[in-house]
Amino acid sequence: MKQKAEQLGVFGGTFNPVHHGHLILAREAMERLGLDRVILVPNFCSPLREGEVLAPAEDRLEMLRLALGDEPGMEVSDLEVRRGGSSYTVETLEDLKQAHPDASLTFLCGADSLTTLDRWVRIERILELARVCVLARPGTEAEAAHADLIRRAPGVGAKVERLAMTRMIDLSATEIRERVAAGRSIRWMVPEAVEAHIRSESLYLQSLNANP
Repeated sequence: MKQKAEQLGVFGGTFNPVHHGHLILAREAMERLGLDRVILVPNFCSPLREGEVLAPAEDRLEMLRLALGDEPGMEVSDLEVRRGGSSYTVETLEDLKQAHPDASLTFLCGADSLTTLDRWVRIERILELARVCVLARPGTEAEAAHADLIRRAPGVGAKVERLAMTRMIDLSATEIRERVAAGRSIRWMVPEAVEAHIRSESLYLQSLNANP
């Protein structure tokens, strides 16, 4: 009897910093989509967000590791951090497909991606490599944005799935960075280990440009 293919989720983003909202999204997506594992992949530099200031990639990677700990079914990949330069999802998915040839990939991204998906490098190849599932979150008119994507790029929009999340916290990394810069508390907004890392490495003490 042929063994069922592993259902592997890939959750990409800047994670600047990772917060409880990201973690809740990852866990709910894993449960609702029937994923066996979710790999969180912090980017090194997004080509569509040039000019925005990020905490060092190594710090964002370490904060993800601290946040997840030994959480079952969740892991962190340093693929894009090790690669350096502009981070292209298509390259990451090709690398993961090569490493897990029998797995079925599902790429997870925030609903704000609906405004730019048709401009992603080799988006057609991305859609061949993985099921693309957009996770709707507070502050994003996901339905309207998806309809607009279908109008702009019907071959892309029709293949993208939209999943309305039910367990969500209205948090943003932008707010967290601004609170740190202002000397305000971020307790309970991020895991304790992440807060400790931010404090010990003196991250986000100056206001940064907004990026989720």
